[in-house]
Amino acid sequence: MNKKGRFTVFLSLLALLVSGVAYAGNLNQTNPPSDSGTAMYTLENIYNRLLDGTEGTKRGVHFAGPSSGPTAGTGHTLDDIYNLIRALVPKTGQTTQYVAGDDGDLQKGFPLSGSRFTDNNDGTVTDNLTGLTWLKDADCMGNGNWGTGADKTFDVISRLNGVEDFSCDDYTAGTHTDWRLPTVRELQSLIDYGVTTSVKLPSGHPFIDVKEDYYWSSTTYAVTTTNAWNVGLDNGYVNTADKAMGTRYVWPVR
Repeated sequence: MNKKGRFTVFLSLLALLVSGVAYAGNLNQTNPPSDSGTAMYTLENIYNRLLDGTEGTKRGVHFAGPSSGPTAGTGHTLDDIYNLIRALVPKTGQTTQYVAGDDGDLQKGFPLSGSRFTDNNDGTVTDNLTGLTWLKDADCMGNGNWGTGADKTFDVISRLNGVEDFSCDDYTAGTHTDWRLPTVRELQSLIDYGVTTSVKLPSGHPFIDVKEDYYWSSTTYAVTTTNAWNVGLDNGYVNTADKAMGTRYVWPVR
């Protein structure tokens, strides 16, 4: 290869290298360690949250390096944290003690920090304890028999999912296709056993048109499979009803 050819190859390689540097983008960190906004929860925060519900606290000031080398400490490994993950039973909401050792006395269960519900201002409400999202209007679907077919539970929910034109007042959450009938345990999770109001939902809940009546769950009664479980929001009772004959309210969840 003559000098001119070698020089051309050299320029081509140089152009590739230069362009490679250009494609790397800006390598400067936009949020340096001194920015308190970069703070995250520690593994120990996560461990204690899973263990007993202790609320973690993020670093509120800029990052500072350790003043000394590592010590024995009380830190936990990722294996420790993973083994602690479990389904946590929430508190019932009952705080009045009637006898020593009862629910109101011991108040066992997983505590909720912060607000229980978030009104999404789109016709839906998110339960911050379970992560479930419910329709804000608990009577939007009305009542009917359990099953498929005209105006039955799964029919009206399929219409909400966009199979047919169906909408609820103030529902502007867009077109979701995963609305469903809640399980019996999901319905039970809404009950507050400490309130004395006509509807046994937590005080200050944002739901509207909640009926003092029973609501269907998607859970079949295993002993008599023609029946399904339902939950009374006026008393917290869990009962069963004939799928074809029983009339219960429908409250979708996603």
